[in-house]
Amino acid sequence: MKGPSPHLRPEVALASRTNFERLAFLGACFASSEFRRLLTLDLGTGFRLSVMDALTIGRVATGAAVNVETVRYYERRGLLPKPARTLSDYRVYSPDTVARVRFVKHAQQLGFSLKEIKELLSLRAAPRARCADVKRRAETKVLEIEAKVRALRGMRRALVRLVSECDGKLPASACPILESLDESKGST
Repeated sequence: MKGPSPHLRPEVALASRTNFERLAFLGACFASSEFRRLLTLDLGTGFRLSVMDALTIGRVATGAAVNVETVRYYERRGLLPKPARTLSDYRVYSPDTVARVRFVKHAQQLGFSLKEIKELLSLRAAPRARCADVKRRAETKVLEIEAKVRALRGMRRALVRLVSECDGKLPASACPILESLDESKGST
């Protein structure tokens, strides 16, 4: 169910809904109140909507030490589940969203792309996924990082050689570094 229209009266909005949709609607109503709590109901049929603190996007961003736009971006990229919406159409996140954003940021710091992070999150949620599946992806990332380090070392050696050939006393038009770059351009 898409969030209730902020312009509908509750009795009209609830008239044609299923019980679950009614509960979601009421939850959104309570989430928009000053108590910032989602509805807790026990209908006696084993269905229970648990109490949780509703987090605004600002509180999620602060808790994860990221910008609000980062949270929105992760949501658009499918790294975060779509949050519930209040009657005022504000996003309302569960507390575990902060941990998920931190997970994404930490994985990025280790060199994983957002696409790879989405795959890791999918593995975590997949009942048949094994730790070996995650390990393979991490080993692949290690190999990619090692290849980048080798390439960076090669670039460093080339630059150190160029710097050593330049005494810095010539005009820029005669600089051996710039001349070497011109020569490299012709050989590619």
